[in-house]
Amino acid sequence: MEKQTFIIAIIVISFIAGSCNKEDESEQLPPITQTGANTFGFVFDGVVFTPTDSNSRGFGIDGGGTSGISIGGAHFESEHYSNKIMAHRYTNIKNVRVINLYLYKLYTEGIGTYYLGNYYVLDGYKEPYNSYISMFAISPSTGDLTSYYSYENSGEINITRKDEGNIYIFSGTFSGKLKSQDGEEIIEIANGRFDIDLNTIHD
Repeated sequence: MEKQTFIIAIIVISFIAGSCNKEDESEQLPPITQTGANTFGFVFDGVVFTPTDSNSRGFGIDGGGTSGISIGGAHFESEHYSNKIMAHRYTNIKNVRVINLYLYKLYTEGIGTYYLGNYYVLDGYKEPYNSYISMFAISPSTGDLTSYYSYENSGEINITRKDEGNIYIFSGTFSGKLKSQDGEEIIEIANGRFDIDLNTIHD
């Protein structure tokens, strides 16, 4: 009887410990802020993603000086001027290596909802005329590294702050569904948030 009680106690403790680990992971998401904290995070397949550092050659190191967040632009000096957030995980990769959030016409549209569309390439390898999310991650069904892309009205990015005039700080949240490159699998990302200060992101 005592042996059975002991085994049951071990099972209960293991279950509680597993639950605590899940809670600890979910608490690793950065808070939703609008201060230019240079944070980024979301949840995929029950696991929190946040960027990690790299060294100057792009290899993963803990506590490195190069942020796992970088910012790109497209269609400069045109009505289609847009921005892209690229978040990489170089160390302790759990299930996502990189995610891209492309904000079509962020400069002119500012605060508001950006509905996700398809990823496609214009002539000259230019970005599309719509917002999208792309991600390179481990498939929950196959375990293989897979490219995923948003599709028409599959989610949204909500910009909650964008400095007027020039984009210095912009912040927001995001969520949605993404489809594998072969169209066979649909996955979901949730609880996304970012808070970017272009003056300090490369420090």
